[in-house]
Amino acid sequence: MTLLLGRRKFNLTLSQDYFLGILVAIPFSYPKEPLYWFGLSAFLLALPGLKIGKDATIRLVLVLLFLCMVIISNMISSYQESIQFFSIVGTFFTMSCFMFRYCLKSIDDFVSGFLLVAGIYTFLTFIAFLVLKPYQYGFDFFIESSYRMWAEGYLIEWPNVFCAFLVLGAYLNWIRCNGLLATLNILAAVLTTSRMAILAIAIFVLFLMLRPKIASKAISISLVVLVVAVVAFLVASNNEMFLDYISRRLFKTSDRAFIFNDMVTVFVDNIFGVGNISFSVINELFVSYHSSFLKVLIRYGLPGFLIFLLLIAPRNPFWNPGARENAPILFMLCIGLVQDMLLHIHLVIMYSVMLELRDAKMRTEGQRLTDKYSVEGYPRNE
Repeated sequence: MTLLLGRRKFNLTLSQDYFLGILVAIPFSYPKEPLYWFGLSAFLLALPGLKIGKDATIRLVLVLLFLCMVIISNMISSYQESIQFFSIVGTFFTMSCFMFRYCLKSIDDFVSGFLLVAGIYTFLTFIAFLVLKPYQYGFDFFIESSYRMWAEGYLIEWPNVFCAFLVLGAYLNWIRCNGLLATLNILAAVLTTSRMAILAIAIFVLFLMLRPKIASKAISISLVVLVVAVVAFLVASNNEMFLDYISRRLFKTSDRAFIFNDMVTVFVDNIFGVGNISFSVINELFVSYHSSFLKVLIRYGLPGFLIFLLLIAPRNPFWNPGARENAPILFMLCIGLVQDMLLHIHLVIMYSVMLELRDAKMRTEGQRLTDKYSVEGYPRNE
């Protein structure tokens, strides 16, 4: 079956990669994380297809070096009584998933499978919004913690991880020139009340500004001017509801300030890491590191952190800054700064896939340039 999406045609067949895309889009854990059975199953099913080339070899070496640092940090940890063996095993599987991209035969099939589930999530979000009626609490359902969790228990990994999947669906639809579906994805993401949706929209506007088309720049500038005008009006009019959202939700950083201060102290005393311990061992008030990067730094030390940076770094990072394929990568790196979700097995797989999409676009543009200069009689010095 052939489906026309935007300006491209896709053959939707029940290939393994299509099925893997569906599995990766379902972050189901039982009885608790890191036992994400669908993501783990997707990785194990894909693993036999691993293709080892130059780039894959480099990434594999980085993964192995990182896993060595995981072992070393746990062996020398000053928190031996708090080391979680099960967490170490989870880290091994999670970091290995950075190799997922090299196991796929068809990136398009995988993305199509993922987008199928993202579309279902979008539909379910709108249905849940109408049935559960969080809007009856007014703007408070964006502010109050109890109201913000309005779909907890109904929609999987609500709200932050669920929102991240909706946002990735929006970016992938945008990359495929599927504007309507991308818009529906992002509207559903906003309804989750997660601040990730606002970040995603800001990144989208940024990439519109970076695109060469005058129309894109005009739209992005207009959106920025409109947002600034609305915010200025609400602040000037002393709108209590909006000011509450700003102070109590949008720019709330007090919890992360406490976490950061504690982690600085621990890092100074454990430069080679503390191993796989829960953050509650460091601070009883919190259970999350609230940052993928700081989590790696604290758990696996400075050497592990540097290897991690090399592992997630895109090839040729300054290539075509305005390319749509860069947007989801930037989004995932940003949420990795303030959440530890870049170490979520499903999002690690998606990050790996996003890097492959970016590299595929680079190869396509490189081939076009080669073809352009190989045409007989073409002036090669232009």
